[in-house]
Amino acid sequence: MTDATAAAIAGELALLDPAVRADRSAAAKLIDPEFLEVGQGGRLWDHTEILSEFGTASSTPHVRISEMDARAIADHLVLVTYVSTIENRSVRRSSIWRDSVDGWRVMFHQGTRID
Repeated sequence: MTDATAAAIAGELALLDPAVRADRSAAAKLIDPEFLEVGQGGRLWDHTEILSEFGTASSTPHVRISEMDARAIADHLVLVTYVSTIENRSVRRSSIWRDSVDGWRVMFHQGTRID
């Protein structure tokens, strides 16, 4: 594992942490201003919309992670893939992380339900 792939995995895991999810400013440090997400249902989310989901008082269910992998796809870009499972629902996920002057930030994410 390289420093770049380790940083991207650490960022991805941080965004899944209930403490970070409850802290919008902490999440904002990990989400690129140009962020886009294609959700499980096909909805497109941008930076503002996704940050509005962070910092809410609702409880975050336990997420089980498997098949975590990361690979450099270009200079300063890392693709992270994994499967997240909440209760009996599994989703294959992919994120692209970019190294910038502000550190590693996720710029794209997609989740596809697999069960």
